[in-house]
Amino acid sequence: MRDAIREAGFEITSAEVRPVPNTTKHLEGKEAERMLRLMEALEDQDDVQSVAANFDIDDALIEQMTG
Repeated sequence: MRDAIREAGFEITSAEVRPVPNTTKHLEGKEAERMLRLMEALEDQDDVQSVAANFDIDDALIEQMTG
């Protein structure tokens, strides 16, 4: 895959395999707020390398909660 991308004239800056959810769960209000706090707490742990989730929160709501 990398060779094909390079041959097409693109430069690869990073590549990694990440899990992609088959389904997502839309969250709003208190559920969304709790999930964002949980994700932040997990990411702050030194032993955690990456965090994946299947939730969907409106961008405007994320900006409001984290901004």
